[in-house]
Amino acid sequence: MHSMNNRLNRLILFILNIYVFLNLSQFLNTIGIIHVPGYIYIFIFFIVSLYIYYMETIKYQIPRLFLNWSLYYIFIATFSLLFISDFNDITWKVYYMLLFNIFTMYVYYVLFLLDNNNFTFTLNLMPYIAMSSAFLTISSYIWPDIFIPLKIYILNNDHRAVGTYINSNVTGNALNFLLIISINNVKKNYRIFFILLLGIAIVVTFSRSNILMYLLIVAVFPFFKVVRFSELIVVFGIFFFLLGLFILNVDLLRESLGINISTDQIQRLMFFTDNKGSASISDGSATHRIEVAKKALEYFMNNSVMGAGIGVTRIWSDSISTHNTYLSLLAEYGFFGLVVLLFLLFAVTKNLIFSIDKSKKQLGVLFVIYILFTSLFTHNTLDSSIKLGMFALILAISTKEQRKIYD
Repeated sequence: MHSMNNRLNRLILFILNIYVFLNLSQFLNTIGIIHVPGYIYIFIFFIVSLYIYYMETIKYQIPRLFLNWSLYYIFIATFSLLFISDFNDITWKVYYMLLFNIFTMYVYYVLFLLDNNNFTFTLNLMPYIAMSSAFLTISSYIWPDIFIPLKIYILNNDHRAVGTYINSNVTGNALNFLLIISINNVKKNYRIFFILLLGIAIVVTFSRSNILMYLLIVAVFPFFKVVRFSELIVVFGIFFFLLGLFILNVDLLRESLGINISTDQIQRLMFFTDNKGSASISDGSATHRIEVAKKALEYFMNNSVMGAGIGVTRIWSDSISTHNTYLSLLAEYGFFGLVVLLFLLFAVTKNLIFSIDKSKKQLGVLFVIYILFTSLFTHNTLDSSIKLGMFALILAISTKEQRKIYD
């Protein structure tokens, strides 16, 4: 019976990890294989979690800090909806999605607890998910015609790679997290190759923020003895050599491989090779983001205590939101909004950062750096499906680390 439970737990964990970290539901919907709304999958996972709780497969309890964070976030969102925002269909939908996202994190958290205390199954699976994601991302850039159902998304992203994540920036975010969570479970002899593979995949998303995030993560690795400083120099040397080779041989790549390399893509990469940085901030995307950020900041300055209201950055006249989680929270909830992200980050990483286990401390520190940095360039830190899965997994690992401390 125990052996059967272990097999069932591993099957559930396998499905959950593939679903979350390869963005499976949206990918299958996009390519037309299965047309099932995302909330149906979450409902199925919820039923499974109830069964697990009923069968007492795991010792489940809600971490107090995470519970307090949930109540705090719901309280300020409810207050904002009732007393500050214009109560309409759009603001109600934003509020409903906020509640659903918190619920989703709880469901994921319970299921991730099915793993053992060292999270052996999940952490051993992660390098394979990371490599699969990297190969799919690179392939969707070099051979977009193979990914016919995704071609419209590749075109909409200016021929930037999208992999299974539909959006280039989300792809880069996912690959960086997979690098953080996977690296200790890659044999030391293969870590340089693993780091470079994910680096190449991130480069073909042409996301400047994610390339910067990648370089920052790799630069921190030697301090935790993930790689040696000499290996770091090799990684950076090869990385920038390949980057320069790509930029200098654009015409050859276009002719030999038939890759559609746009001027915008070259400008994005020249951020890392042009010492003046002029090519990096002159494109329309960066200019528009700066304009929207100024608008969000203006909302905050005019409503610094309680904000301008829930969903205000989603319903304004601009075609895009802030691309910055800090500005979104400040504009919508004022100073109380900024606490939401910092409180959540503290709740999910506290036990890891103060752990005596170096690998767990490394995971906690890198995840904090990752969230703080990526939140500068996306407004979806608290509502992206894959980010919800990241928080839930880190929280589950952190919870079991706390049990080790008190056992």
